[in-house]
Amino acid sequence: MNYLISLFVFIIFFMAGCSPSTETKAPAIEEKGAKTNIEQFIAKSGKVVVRSYKEIGKVVHTKKTTYKGYTFTDKHEISTKAIEVINPSTNERSLGLIIGIDDKDRSYIDYDEIDSLVSGIDYISKINKTMVSFPHFEAYYSTKSGLRITTFNYLEDKMSVSFTAISKKAYVDLEALKTFKELILKSKQVLSEVKKVLST
Repeated sequence: MNYLISLFVFIIFFMAGCSPSTETKAPAIEEKGAKTNIEQFIAKSGKVVVRSYKEIGKVVHTKKTTYKGYTFTDKHEISTKAIEVINPSTNERSLGLIIGIDDKDRSYIDYDEIDSLVSGIDYISKINKTMVSFPHFEAYYSTKSGLRITTFNYLEDKMSVSFTAISKKAYVDLEALKTFKELILKSKQVLSEVKKVLST
C-alpha cells in the first residue's frame, strides 16, 4: 500500500511540474500592464498594428526519469523568435524577441534588453558552491516582461536550470542554457541587421 501511495504522489508531482499540458492561447496584453516597448506597441487599441516574425531556433530538452521500475519522459522546448512591431500611422517600430515555453507562454524582450539578458545568463551559469555560504543555492535573472531563468542545485550537486514565464515552467540543463544563449546572440545579430537597414 505504501508503495502505491508513493508512486501515486510521484506521478501527480511529475505531471504538475513537468509534463506538457494541452495547448492554450497566450493571454492578451493590456496596455496598462505592458512592461516592454514591444508589449506597449502590441497593446495599443484604436490603431493598426503590424507585426513580422523570424524564427531563430529552439532548444529541445528531453529527460527520462525512472522511479521504482516506471520511466517518465520530460520534454520541453524553448523557442526564440525575432519580432518587429510597426505603427503604420507614425512609422514607429519596435524590435525585440519572443521567448516561448512549449509553444504556450510567451515573453517579450526589447532589443536594448538583450545585452543585459546575455550578461545575466553568463553569471548564473557560473554560480557554484565557492561563491555562497550554504550548500544549496540558486541564482536567477528576470526580464522586464517576467521571464525568469534560474540555475540551482537543490536536489543534487549537478546544476539544473528552469525557465519560467507566466504560468509555465520548463526544466533543462546547463548545456541547454548555453544553446539558448547562442540563439539569443544570433537573434541580436539578425535584429542589428534590420536596424542597420532601417537607419540608411
